[in-house]
Amino acid sequence: MKSVTSPDGRSTRWDTHRATRRIELLRAVRAAVTEYGSELSMDQISTRTRTSKTVLYRYFGDRAGLQRACGTWAMDVIERHLTQAAQADTAHPADPLTLMVHSFVELAAGSPGLYRFCAAAVDDGTNQGFFTRVTQSLIHGLGLSTPDDHIWARGAVGFVRMSTEHWLATHTGTPITDAQIAAVSTQIAGWLRASLQPATVPPTPEETTDER
Repeated sequence: MKSVTSPDGRSTRWDTHRATRRIELLRAVRAAVTEYGSELSMDQISTRTRTSKTVLYRYFGDRAGLQRACGTWAMDVIERHLTQAAQADTAHPADPLTLMVHSFVELAAGSPGLYRFCAAAVDDGTNQGFFTRVTQSLIHGLGLSTPDDHIWARGAVGFVRMSTEHWLATHTGTPITDAQIAAVSTQIAGWLRASLQPATVPPTPEETTDER
């Protein structure tokens, strides 16, 4: 019979310590990027977090690795908030769309520098599962079902993101108010809601002639 070996206590404690330390470092990095912007170099991050570059490299490998770690955290936060918005108990069936858009815009606008720092990791080609899950949240939140609805939902995710990033770029260096976040969220959601409606296409001259 094969014996079962229990984990070494020291090894377990060390793993726990490393996991805790990694969380602490990520929290410090996020605070530094939030305050000083997304273009911080590793030297600057080291200075702002009062952590040696050796430690940062040990835990994250390089700046790209640090961004990936922050990106994973950001995706978890975004997904959790969007899921909550999609499941919100609202009086109007279209409300989850506005709530989901507002949730995303609010998170991005709350710390534009941190959002930009994390965005690079979201685009590294390994996070399609994240976009699929967000799309599913939108589909479930709006009660969509047809194949065309699914195409629309995937496009809507990209539309919200690109629209938000363009909007953020126009507010560089200026504070963003809650009223501005609400206004742009409502506008983006309105555009998306309109695109869900059947298109009204004017009749061609030939069709008009036939009707006569």
